[in-house]
Amino acid sequence: MLAVTSMMSLTSAVSVVSASSVTPVVASTIASALVPALLMNISIVGLNQIYDVEIDKTNKPYLPIASGELSIGTAWRIVCATAVRHSITVALQNASTHSLRSLARCSPLFVARS
Repeated sequence: MLAVTSMMSLTSAVSVVSASSVTPVVASTIASALVPALLMNISIVGLNQIYDVEIDKTNKPYLPIASGELSIGTAWRIVCATAVRHSITVALQNASTHSLRSLARCSPLFVARS
């Protein structure tokens, strides 16, 4: 949900911008949507790779964990760090209780989905 909200913010920001009128405010709006979405995506994809490592060894042996380039311990540290950073970024950007409740409700769903 939060990633969807971030992407909706990005879409809104881009739809009102012509190529020649990118102002610092518009650039900031775009960045404020992309950063949390990217952090959440890293966490979700990381969780998927951690839990599906045996499947990936057969189907996608080139992935970092499946190929042995990245240990599961390091992958867990990356996932946890990006999840915490995502939460902090969202909390700082949207200090409203609604945003924080949405984050609290949606994050476990994204984790469970991965």
